Amino acid sequence: MQTLERELREEIGIKPISPELLGIYSGKDLFHEYPNGDKVSGVTTIFLVETYEGELREDKTEVKNLKWFNIENLPKELHIPDIRPIKDLQRFLKNRKIIID
Repeated sequence: MQTLERELREEIGIKPISPELLGIYSGKDLFHEYPNGDKVSGVTTIFLVETYEGELREDKTEVKNLKWFNIENLPKELHIPDIRPIKDLQRFLKNRKIIID
């Protein structure tokens, strides 16, 4: 959780409240070769953060353009290693039960 909090604070200026671990991903579909020839075998950890403290702001060194998107209406061009985790998140949110008191 410390890494999640630090990265969100550094890159977009927020502190997550009660993040929920959804999954840890690795494998051949997380391999990526960048245009400069760098090759990475990634490990991605996905958290659901529904509430946060702070104001959204971009760290211009790591974030190109900070935007919110509806999970069912994402940009067409996604970073290939992010596709499987995003599809799993979409399924998780569709299957989630909402309890109203």
